[in-house]
Amino acid sequence: MEEFMKNVVNNLMKRIIFIVSMCLLIIGFCEDCYAANATIKMSSNKKEVEVEEVIEVCIDIESEIDITEVRASIIYDTSMLELVTSSQTITETNGYLDLKDVTEDGKLRTYIIEFKALRNGITQVDFADAPVIIGSDKNKVTAGYTSVYIEVNGEEDKEDELEKLRISPGKLNKKFSPDLFEYSMSVDNDITDVVINAKAKSDRATIKITGDEELKVGTTKVKVIVEAEAGNKKEYIIKVKRLSKDEQKAKDKANKIAERKKRVAIYEDENVIYMENDAQFEVLEIKESDAMKIPIDYKKIKLDLYGIEVDACVLESEKENDIILIYAKNTENGHKGYYSYDKVEKTIQRYFGDTLSIAGDKSKELFEKQEYEDNIRKLSIIIGFAVVLFIVAVIIIIKLSSDIKNIKNDNYLI
Repeated sequence: MEEFMKNVVNNLMKRIIFIVSMCLLIIGFCEDCYAANATIKMSSNKKEVEVEEVIEVCIDIESEIDITEVRASIIYDTSMLELVTSSQTITETNGYLDLKDVTEDGKLRTYIIEFKALRNGITQVDFADAPVIIGSDKNKVTAGYTSVYIEVNGEEDKEDELEKLRISPGKLNKKFSPDLFEYSMSVDNDITDVVINAKAKSDRATIKITGDEELKVGTTKVKVIVEAEAGNKKEYIIKVKRLSKDEQKAKDKANKIAERKKRVAIYEDENVIYMENDAQFEVLEIKESDAMKIPIDYKKIKLDLYGIEVDACVLESEKENDIILIYAKNTENGHKGYYSYDKVEKTIQRYFGDTLSIAGDKSKELFEKQEYEDNIRKLSIIIGFAVVLFIVAVIIIIKLSSDIKNIKNDNYLI
């Protein structure tokens, strides 16, 4: 019996020791898993500010253990507040503030952000998501956080006019002016929407655009509504006409006719050859006896131009010449000279290039002869001037010699 009691007591003691050991292990494990806490407080130096006034928002963090990293995204209404300055660890990205601080500096952190109030109203500065704080034990620190509300007061802006108004594709029927509130324009049949670029005079005003999408055939009213901060509004109306298929065909046909009118027509009337677009030109024959200088690097040829033979000049270096020179007279102002004619585009314009002398090889010979005569004339002038200088020098020398002799004779007599 006594032996039995000893065994019971021993078994009981073993169980007690086991239970106590397990409790101690659990307590130790819980101590290792304990998550530190932190508080994040966002505050402002003023609860109410005036428009254009600067307000300071402060973020204070206090942790139970040393902080090694802080990450947070801060959001605010960019129409109400404008960022002025912030701590170096805060950067502005796409309308929100990105806070990233990886310095290891104790249990406290403070970040300062300055905003300028833009317009009246109540606005909030807040965290987009729960801030992340990493402690010295490499674990996340549990943190509670707050946001801040700011009330902006001041006289409400009543400016409700546009500063700029542009539309694409197309063009307004008149130049935009802030005090003109109705415009019109037309677009091709394949255009189903337009892009409106409007800017209000006041940054505190809002703009609403309607009717710019899904244009129907016919006239659609596109409205640009400007609402001032005070609530008053102005409407700018653009009547956009989308052409029907028949109207589009008529427009394209008219454009082609207008384009053809810009091109040159060539014809012969009573043995006189004319070229005509928006002006009329009488094509003249290039005669060797005429003072018609041929441009440099060009040569004179006979050219069959749409069944009519004309005198023309073409580049010597090119086998096929799309650009030719015609010597002609403008029948409106009487100007005679070379005109550049594009055979592909069928356009004509005045030629302003360099020229040589009279046509062909004879022109070149005459030019060289005139140049030679000019050189001879210049040389004769130089020689004549030199002879005159020589004669003057001789006279001066003779005079000096005579004066010296007279002086010697006078001294001798004395």
